[in-house]
Amino acid sequence: MRPPEALDERAAQELAVKQGVGVVLSGAVQQQGGRFVVSVKATQAVTGTVIATASNRTSNKDEVLALATKLATPV
Repeated sequence: MRPPEALDERAAQELAVKQGVGVVLSGAVQQQGGRFVVSVKATQAVTGTVIATASNRTSNKDEVLALATKLATPV
């Protein structure tokens, strides 16, 4: 199987279905002024149904990865 050129949400979902993975976890980081908004989303691979979301903000760029990990853990 050849991997996709870009692994966006759609390609990740298609790959998950082919590999028998049930859920795809995706996320985003957006800068709004001096703050960073981190969001994560869990989607059922076969149906595309969003089953969980979480988001939060931080003003420190160095905290973005830790915040993403904290948000993704319960999702």
